[in-house]
Amino acid sequence: MPILAFPDLSPAARVVLVFFCALLGLLFLRAVAFRWLRRLAARTQSQVDDLAIDALRLPSLFWAAALSIEAALQRSELPEELRAFFGQAVTAIVILSITIVAANTLAAVLNARLRTSGQAAASGIARTLARGVVLLLGLTMVLHQLGVAVGPLLTALGVGGLAVALALQDTLGNFFAGIHILLERPFAIGHFVKLEGGEEGWVQDIGWRTTRILTLNEHTVVVPNSKIAGSTIVNMALPDPVVRAEILLGLAYGTDLPRAIALLQDELEVASRELPQLVPDPRPDVLFDGFGDWSLNLVLRFHLKQVALERVAASLVRARVYERVRREGLEIPFPVQVVHLSRDGGGA
Repeated sequence: MPILAFPDLSPAARVVLVFFCALLGLLFLRAVAFRWLRRLAARTQSQVDDLAIDALRLPSLFWAAALSIEAALQRSELPEELRAFFGQAVTAIVILSITIVAANTLAAVLNARLRTSGQAAASGIARTLARGVVLLLGLTMVLHQLGVAVGPLLTALGVGGLAVALALQDTLGNFFAGIHILLERPFAIGHFVKLEGGEEGWVQDIGWRTTRILTLNEHTVVVPNSKIAGSTIVNMALPDPVVRAEILLGLAYGTDLPRAIALLQDELEVASRELPQLVPDPRPDVLFDGFGDWSLNLVLRFHLKQVALERVAASLVRARVYERVRREGLEIPFPVQVVHLSRDGGGA
């Protein structure tokens, strides 16, 4: 093969030239292959092929480099033992990169399938388990390729497993608590929950160790799974995302109470139809809550599309109620203290 012999070049220059020629050729073939794969993927509606192609982009560069190194080694004048060692190292790198591609592709496919089937809560732990199993198998193959005995290593890991379990008992507790959450399914991704510790917000993700919650102030709270498994959870999305909200109103003593309740009931029904945050069904209502120190206390109850709208909706309803009370001439009292001063005959 006179093209690859390079008789006029030094051995070192010949090796470098072989490496770069092989690398350029493989990169050209890689570009052609990816263009062809993209065209095939565009004809299908499945996301699996797109995920696989995206996962192959970076590792394919390492494969091209590894094959180029292998071609250069075959043209080098290194001792046979040294070339065999480098060949094993290149093979191990290729196996490891293939393992990473398989792990990432499998995790992405599981994540997409679980979220499409409505089991988004299981996606975090499923990705971790799938990626861990594939990486473990790939690492075993790499060790076998490098001539490392896997059997004694597994025995040593088994002996030290108890010590590792004791050292990582918190981590393992969170892991199994996450599995318990997935099996029990007290909430799902997107549900609004309130925890016993005071944390509340939308569930973003359930991982193998923690659960992420997005609060109303758009802050992410990371809660260990063991804490969630051992606490009381209020799921505001079950059985229905529609929730009831209440605001308090005090009217002055002497107010025509039946008339006031009828006016406020009418205002709440109008607000339930006009405000996008509210729903007209269930119907809003006004309750007489009792006799206060200086007011007749009323509770105005209405329903929201979801609990996250409570703060904005309550503000809008309060404004409408205040305007209606003012137009109808109803009085909202405020605390007044009357101090009586007396002077007896013997005082100064």
